[in-house]
Amino acid sequence: MSALTAGNLVMPAFRPRATATRRPWFYALFLCIVFFMANHNWYAASAWEETNSTDVSNLVSRMAEGQLSRQVAFVAMLGVGLVGIVLPSPRRMRVDLLILYPLLLLCAWCLLSILWSQAPMMTAKRFIVFFAMAATVLAIVRQFSLNFLVILSLCYGGMSLMLAVPAEILNANFSQAGYRFAGTMHPNHTGVCMVLLMLAALALADWQDRRRRWFFALAGVAFLVLLLTQSRTALLAGMFAAMVMTVLRWPLRRLLLVGLPILWIILVGGTLYSLELIPPIWQDAINMNRQDADATTLTGRTDIWKFALGHLTNDETRLLIGFGYDTFWTPEMARAVSKFVQFKISEGHSAYIDATLETGLIGASLYVFCLYATFFRWCWYAWKTKAAVAAFAAAIPAFAMVHGFAESATVDAHTWTLLLFACIAFAGLAKPNLNKGTLSA
Repeated sequence: MSALTAGNLVMPAFRPRATATRRPWFYALFLCIVFFMANHNWYAASAWEETNSTDVSNLVSRMAEGQLSRQVAFVAMLGVGLVGIVLPSPRRMRVDLLILYPLLLLCAWCLLSILWSQAPMMTAKRFIVFFAMAATVLAIVRQFSLNFLVILSLCYGGMSLMLAVPAEILNANFSQAGYRFAGTMHPNHTGVCMVLLMLAALALADWQDRRRRWFFALAGVAFLVLLLTQSRTALLAGMFAAMVMTVLRWPLRRLLLVGLPILWIILVGGTLYSLELIPPIWQDAINMNRQDADATTLTGRTDIWKFALGHLTNDETRLLIGFGYDTFWTPEMARAVSKFVQFKISEGHSAYIDATLETGLIGASLYVFCLYATFFRWCWYAWKTKAAVAAFAAAIPAFAMVHGFAESATVDAHTWTLLLFACIAFAGLAKPNLNKGTLSA
């Protein structure tokens, strides 16, 4: 079985008769199709503009009715995931209870939340997606190596880019005030897709020296489209994740000579800016010239958080246990929050707040522990081995950590959520062997 190897990142070569080497690509393409059916819309650009200019009733009706293609997609993913669980695994699992035990508690807590959910039937329906995602994560860990996560990110990000460009050309209104590149999803979600493509390309830049420049070029294209989406949270989180990938692979000498001076400059600049000793020359750049930007309320996020947390503090029991898995944002709640903040919204715009709303402080604490424990664990593996795939596995939770402060996407049923929990599951179920600077997972 031929393979291209560099930096401990092994990617299967394409050979017509070597079907075993192509299986990860086939499964990655299948998952891409599933998530495209579930979350993408060819007319997303015009639909997003229409949502911003119409009554909240359109948003509420979509929430209540659901989407047939989404239901079919996740049922198919559940079936294929169960097959992957049943099939024999090519390697033995090496359990790390520090991560696996809290992850199992989190899953059990989500399942138990149907007992106290404010909308039990709605929670029960959402468990179809929950089971599909959980089965797929377990199948990935059992059947593939950690390299599969890079393959999936590359396929999904690349397909998103290839479909987004023609969809935008055909459907977007470029002359509209406040235009943002949307493609086949909301601009914020398209921005996350570009981050995944950028991180995968940076990981694959070490794949083979003569192809290195093409992967760097692909990462550059993804970054350019990310800028066009004007998604500030995705941009900030993506830059942090890329920095994590880079620093983890640097030798200690380079880190001290280059990294520490850069950190010092950032800290000094931030201190002078906070003390108003330098003019706010970067304010427009930070807001990316968006007309809806408001630094004082984080573009309305603080009002959403005030509304959501008000419902928690009114009931101490709900503060601990939440309103039920994926059940706080009911159609009625979407109407209420949209009226409160004076724009249409059906999410908390914070993964941490949404996790608390759905599963309470107990569930949110388990989620945060799993997220940060996984991040530090993969950072340790990457620093010890300098393996590109380990650095990529650290970059995914790094992105989720920052992105979750102002967006909810990393706790929704998307590809990046699947990648995040696959990173957690790999850390808990397929604990890597560290042997003389090499990594096998």
